[in-house]
Amino acid sequence: NMNYKDALSTLTIDEKIKLTSGISNWDFFGIDRLGMRSIKVADGPHGVRVSKKVKVSNEMFGKENLEESTMFPSAVAMASTFNPDLIFKVGETIGKECNMFDIDILLAPGVNSKRSPLGGRNFEYYSEDPFLTGLIASSYINGVQSTGVGACIKHYALNEQETQRRFVDTLLDERTLFEFYLAPFEHAIKNASPYTIMTSYNRVLGDYAGESKFLLKDVLRDIWKYEGAVISDWGGVQNKIKSIKNGMNLEMPGASEFEHVVKEALDTGELTEEELDTSLIPLFVLHDKVVKNTNKGVVTSLLDNHKVASSVAEEGIVLLENDGILPIDKNKTIGVVGDFAKHPRINGGGSASLNPFMTEIPIDELSKTYDCSFTEGYVEENTNEEMLEKIKDTVLDKDVVLFFTGSPKSYDSEGYDRAHMLIPSDHVKVFEEILKYNTNVVLVLNNGSALDISPFMKARGIIEAWFLGGANSKALVNIISGEVSPSGRLSETLPLTIESTPHYGSFPSMQDEVLYYGDIMNVGYRYYDTHKYPVRYPFGYGLSYSEFEYSNLELNKDIITNN
Repeated sequence: NMNYKDALSTLTIDEKIKLTSGISNWDFFGIDRLGMRSIKVADGPHGVRVSKKVKVSNEMFGKENLEESTMFPSAVAMASTFNPDLIFKVGETIGKECNMFDIDILLAPGVNSKRSPLGGRNFEYYSEDPFLTGLIASSYINGVQSTGVGACIKHYALNEQETQRRFVDTLLDERTLFEFYLAPFEHAIKNASPYTIMTSYNRVLGDYAGESKFLLKDVLRDIWKYEGAVISDWGGVQNKIKSIKNGMNLEMPGASEFEHVVKEALDTGELTEEELDTSLIPLFVLHDKVVKNTNKGVVTSLLDNHKVASSVAEEGIVLLENDGILPIDKNKTIGVVGDFAKHPRINGGGSASLNPFMTEIPIDELSKTYDCSFTEGYVEENTNEEMLEKIKDTVLDKDVVLFFTGSPKSYDSEGYDRAHMLIPSDHVKVFEEILKYNTNVVLVLNNGSALDISPFMKARGIIEAWFLGGANSKALVNIISGEVSPSGRLSETLPLTIESTPHYGSFPSMQDEVLYYGDIMNVGYRYYDTHKYPVRYPFGYGLSYSEFEYSNLELNKDIITNN
């Protein structure tokens, strides 16, 4: 690290203090007089979100202010491919788009766990299984970083609820911590070396994650030997001095309101200049990595990238029920019901949002293959007499009815958790109306997290189509028509009811403390297995159109012993 020491020795105290936090919302570092440029970051997990140079309106993430980029299927769908090579390709493709837009660090992936189906950001986390999460995250990070762009794994650690996420203190036993919640971070750090790691808002064992000596020094640096840079979530630093002393390298965003606090601490000796220098060295290392990226500015084809997204959607779709109604012959007539077929639900809200280069529309793609009639049935969460009356004409005498349903916009977003697992009751009314005139119904679900589908079990086929991003429709038609045999497997358990889910009644915790003790057996499939609770569909479940038959089986030994 000698050259960094040299660089540091030429800086004034004020310059050093400035480097501890961002320059603006999306960039940091940068020392003009040393010829060191600033480092640019962007969200997010399902594709890069880049603001245009010139603002059109005051809506920060309004479409008119964002560059077009590829919107990939949500993390929950990516993990449902169970295909690390394909997710490497996702990372690589998003990395190429980062390069096109001059982004150095992509603020993704998120590897927190799905402690309950009600978690507000479940759609942008991979799985309830720490091994699958670690594997998929590593592939994604390796893909991104193969293009010279850095990834930022988040939110370190124990950020499983959005409710009061800035205040709650997560308390837990060591085994649950290391073998369950930290496992995906450890896996990715050892197998993919992400350039950066983002701390979470919440407290862990009494300290804010962004100023926890235990998390940032003892575990990250000493046990895992991590060498990248630690950055705070936006607005996630409470005690600036404590954060610097305990291993935080960068407070985001900028400019910081704590600069005078650092100055005072240096004056009084509460913070030493050596501690300040130590906290800055990973930023110099990071700068040297990103300036070596020779792919910056290289243009990539959004059309080609959309095709990559489509292949992920194809492999992420899970076939849940099929009594022989699927696949549907191309000469069949189809009645399509549901506003989501016209205005598809393709992503959750918050930092995962972006401006998709292309959004396929299910009813348009279906109409290219089938003779379709369509009615909306509902809009978002609501239906009315007029909409219900149009259903009869749409579905009567059709060979098959496709009913699109799932979670409306208000359900899945950063910043709050879901209130329940139910599909809107007006969607149930629409389904019941369809059944009066046609029982050959295939349900298409668009959701980012498990839903209670009890009212829809009369459907002859059920397709879990998640939030599939911009390339949501061609992939779906390929599955429905049998061009592609479904191969997706559930990356999370689909429970029977909310009452049978882990932490029912205590999630999200409204207390100052959230107790994770014993969670190692009480999250996801481990919970259902341990307690022998039945589920609607287990983790890893998924049907296909193929039939397998084993014949002429032979043993390779006449006598088989236990060892």
